[in-house]
Amino acid sequence: MVYGGKPSTGCYLCRKRKIKCDEARPSCRNCAVYGRPCPGYRPDAVFRNETRKVERLAKKDASSSSSSSSSSSSSAPTSQVHTPKSQTSTVSEKQARPSQESALTLHRVQDATWEQRALCYFFDQYTIHADNEDGMGHLEYLPPLYAHCGEVSLGGESAPSTCLRWAVDATALMTLANATNAPPLMIKARQGYGKAIRSLRTALASPDQAVKDETFASVVLLSLFEDITGERNGLFSSHTAGFEFLMKLRGEDQLGHQRGRDMFSFAYTHTYVEILALGDKPRCDFAWVMGMLNENDPIESLMLSATKLSQLFLSMQAGPSSPDQATVESWITTGQECDFALSQWTLHLPDRWLPLVVYSAEGEPS
Repeated sequence: MVYGGKPSTGCYLCRKRKIKCDEARPSCRNCAVYGRPCPGYRPDAVFRNETRKVERLAKKDASSSSSSSSSSSSSAPTSQVHTPKSQTSTVSEKQARPSQESALTLHRVQDATWEQRALCYFFDQYTIHADNEDGMGHLEYLPPLYAHCGEVSLGGESAPSTCLRWAVDATALMTLANATNAPPLMIKARQGYGKAIRSLRTALASPDQAVKDETFASVVLLSLFEDITGERNGLFSSHTAGFEFLMKLRGEDQLGHQRGRDMFSFAYTHTYVEILALGDKPRCDFAWVMGMLNENDPIESLMLSATKLSQLFLSMQAGPSSPDQATVESWITTGQECDFALSQWTLHLPDRWLPLVVYSAEGEPS
């Protein structure tokens, strides 16, 4: 097999200009001299499906080994002409033994199933691992939690584990179905969605299982399924009430570990986007949350501002039709405080969170 050489590790723009890249991080200095932002480097990992190639090589090796064994067996009788009778029988017995010991068994390499492809595609597109440089993750708890459910299934699955597996599989299939425009995968995804709903009802019927992380993560996945399919009734989500119920049921303990805090942030944000957009009233009192959120964290600080805005809207809706001057002034003051907090929030964001112009591989702004 011919070695094609090591692929170039230079940035996209330097490779297009056919010049040597200095490969500086995070951006190439040649691009800065050229007056263009560096579009970045190609990823280190390149995945290729070489299943057919492996099969072809295995068949070639098997055919060559079989031809060599047949040639050796054809030359064996000539050597037995001068062999004594006792030795001849011994040799013939050895030759009569199955030659399969030295023969290679060819196993067909099975390709990945659609469920496996969908799962890999979903985790790649929808999960982000947090880093140490002011980066935050998104659903990063999902792959290990899903893998844990697979380990639990070996000893008999519980309702939360079953529910999460169905929810992840259904959402992954729907994601891949949308990307590939495959109606059969959509049908299979909806079947899995129905099974996840039934398993969720079983889990919610038990107070012990309802507060598990697997149950909460299942509702997160089912809400994503609803968003991916585009079947929301406007901004109204059928899982918002479930989020509020589980956040209240899980209480303060869910904020004591990172996975519970991440799931709470997702559900809380999901709930208050709907409350602010539709002007709804929260079904549960989340006053206890205010004292547990970190004002120095960008996400939790924004959650606090959203909560204060919601409280302001509710107080104005519940107020008299002709409020007195003091009430109006208090509303104005609260609104100005919220506006100031939101303006300050954008000023204290990490640099990596600020919007940037994205350039194509050709160096043009896209």
